[in-house]
Amino acid sequence: MKKKILIPVFASVMALSVSSIVNADEVNDSSQNKDDKTNTELNLGEYKEVKYKVAKIKDGVAIKIREEGQVQNIAYSGDEFTVLGTQGEWVKVKVEDGEGWLATRYVDISEGVGYTNADKVNLRKDKSESSEVIEELEKGSSLLVLEDNGDWLKVKDGETEGYVKSSYISDKAPVIEEPQVNPSIDQNVDSTNNNQQNNNSNVPTANSNAVQAVLNLAYSKQGCPYVWGAEGPNTFDCSGFTQYVYRNAVGKNIPRTSKAQSKYGQTVSKANLQPGDLVFFTTNGSGSVSHVGIYVGGGNMIHSPSTGKTVSVTSINSSYYTARFVTAKRIL
Repeated sequence: MKKKILIPVFASVMALSVSSIVNADEVNDSSQNKDDKTNTELNLGEYKEVKYKVAKIKDGVAIKIREEGQVQNIAYSGDEFTVLGTQGEWVKVKVEDGEGWLATRYVDISEGVGYTNADKVNLRKDKSESSEVIEELEKGSSLLVLEDNGDWLKVKDGETEGYVKSSYISDKAPVIEEPQVNPSIDQNVDSTNNNQQNNNSNVPTANSNAVQAVLNLAYSKQGCPYVWGAEGPNTFDCSGFTQYVYRNAVGKNIPRTSKAQSKYGQTVSKANLQPGDLVFFTTNGSGSVSHVGIYVGGGNMIHSPSTGKTVSVTSINSSYYTARFVTAKRIL
């Protein structure tokens, strides 16, 4: 049975979440328009399932999420959500605490990420099992999904495009058993260091083996593209990068999102930063944490910045990041 839900329509944006009302207002430089204009009714029931798509809130928009009349969260311009489906002028998305609906005119829809769910998955030149194999993909490889052709997906792995059988791709990263490494500063991590030679010529020297392993792995990923939702090994978003590095370098399983990571570990001041610390910033105008990097010393961090960019080293003392610094955490 479909429920009929009454939705306030605001001057600029409206959105609806399951069991909740999402109010949205246009963000101006000085204030937000908060006046209700009219009311309308909308029936939201079944929807067309969509995979491998991302909805990004457009510039100048802030969405207030309400649950039982109380504001629970706010999504700002630049925030991205995994798309679950569509119905008419609405898009159903995954939010931190469940699912919700957003009006399509206030979001940009772009390619999302899929993950290989088996070992040695063939990336082929064309959508045919007789087509040339470009490369073999490891289980858990994150790929940008460009097209869904039913039995085949057109994907992008770094700079390489090709086709993969859709049965070998999932929209969730598979659980992969990672070798656990004791992060004691006395451990011998020579094997880890020896395996991370690419892009490591300028890696700073750390005071502990564990931190050095983190820096070595992070620097080895320089040049890997930013892809929202990606967790490695060849594409990353900001928190996917930090999580991947800590998990694979020293066996530390830190939370997945930048906001959750900012609540993990020991808080340190910017003046007392040490290599290996996580540094957090607000980059979407919300005032809350929305970006994370790994401090490498010398006033620099290594991070996966944003769409169209790659893992790189950046100064945290630039005017941009200085104004947006929120906090820092020590993990090791």
